[in-house]
Amino acid sequence: MKVGVLCSSYAWGGLEINVLNLARWLTERGHEIVIFCDDNSTIAQKSKEAGVATLHYTYKGKHLNFRAARRLAKLLDQAQIPTLMIGHYTQFYIGMLSRHFSRQRLKTVYLQQMQMKHRKKDLYHRYFYKRIDGWIVPLELLKKQLLENVSIAADKVHVIPLTIEVGRFLEAKQYREEARKMFDLPPNAFVAGIIGRIDKEKGQEYLIKAVELLQNEDIPVYGLCVGAETVGGEKGHLRYLERLAIDRGLMDLIHFRPFVEEAPKAFAALDVFMMASVSEPFGMVTIEAMATGLPVIGTDAGGTTELLDFGKAGILIPPQNAEAMAEALKKIYQDKTLREELGQIGQNRVKEQFSHTTQCRLVEEMLEGLY
Repeated sequence: MKVGVLCSSYAWGGLEINVLNLARWLTERGHEIVIFCDDNSTIAQKSKEAGVATLHYTYKGKHLNFRAARRLAKLLDQAQIPTLMIGHYTQFYIGMLSRHFSRQRLKTVYLQQMQMKHRKKDLYHRYFYKRIDGWIVPLELLKKQLLENVSIAADKVHVIPLTIEVGRFLEAKQYREEARKMFDLPPNAFVAGIIGRIDKEKGQEYLIKAVELLQNEDIPVYGLCVGAETVGGEKGHLRYLERLAIDRGLMDLIHFRPFVEEAPKAFAALDVFMMASVSEPFGMVTIEAMATGLPVIGTDAGGTTELLDFGKAGILIPPQNAEAMAEALKKIYQDKTLREELGQIGQNRVKEQFSHTTQCRLVEEMLEGLY
């Protein structure tokens, strides 16, 4: 199977990482996958390191750039690639336009990772959405949201979860001692952590406030925030969080650490994982934490609700609510049996539903069904 993946992005975040991971896994399964991207982009460099083929492609503009669409179609035709998977939301229209210039009967598929919150049923959007051959969403919630806001046939929408290489995380806890030293944390402390971008939407400030509430009850919970500030986001949010911890006398309990490449070791330092985002479409870190065997406390919003199986695989709390977070942390802190049960349930759920082999099989079945 030959598939082109359009992801001409200069960013390097979760979206691009998920696109490259899928391309790498499909390549390893014997398929001919080519990522269309700028040779100078991070995803191009990472693709070469991963052994994934690329073709240089870049353009300016977002929507009706006919010259760019014609150039993309020519590249697809020359490489005899009959299927285009659009991997970035900003390139949806260019990808769809390319099919009009292709000499092949080009099939187009969109890989959705963001929420589709706005209604797009006007004539302009209907023209594009009705012509796509397949649409992949990672959760049932996002499928429902999509069908409410976009004119697309339901049978074209396929729920295929974003996934991880589960094996990397199953034995992560054995690195606990090493991880505690790496992050300069007390070996026997009870640590709740958020792993992800430092951003107002990610909810780190509520972890700080929850730790303070627990400290007032003489419950010593440490907070660990691992990640870098969002590029192009609100500047100074890390400084705001540090000042918040200092003002509340929590600098011995709240720790900030930069992004680390070895995600399993970051999770190994924790006793409980916090998904505190206001509304996360999916949250790869949530399934990574579950794969590690950590209990998860997550906000009852966005895709987190479904990932935690509506409260069966973790504790759900209202977003932006430090009191509810503190109560959930208190419950986890005081009940070792609950910690172990939630950790095991979550790990089993990830092994069954969020393994990369499952994603690859479902994508293969969907693509084969287009012909």
